[in-house]
Amino acid sequence: MSSPPAAGRSRTVPLLLALTIVFFIAAATMGGLALVQKSSSDDTIAKQKTQVTQLERDLAAKTDEATRASADLKTAQGRADDATSRAEGLQEQVDQQAPCRKAVRDFFDAALANNEAAGQKALRAMQLSC
Repeated sequence: MSSPPAAGRSRTVPLLLALTIVFFIAAATMGGLALVQKSSSDDTIAKQKTQVTQLERDLAAKTDEATRASADLKTAQGRADDATSRAEGLQEQVDQQAPCRKAVRDFFDAALANNEAAGQKALRAMQLSC
């Protein structure tokens, strides 16, 4: 003779079975969401790495460009300094020749004015300064 099944056991098994199914569905859903999130994150990381690589290349190019520009600036500054030195040397020559030019101008002014004494004075100044 068999005894009838226990009342508590027959309700527990289907309840546990339903909870187990719900747990597996929830775990599968969460696993799927995690996989999608990881895939999305991996794509974002790959894009960011590509952007970082491109920005590093751009930075290297700009650094090279700045280095070349700096070298060009130094060359130009050197040329400007040379030109300034030459201009100062030429100005010194002009300043040294000023008394001679003045004496020549005075001579011709005296000749135009028919002033022999001023002409003689200008000739002496020309001999001394030229």
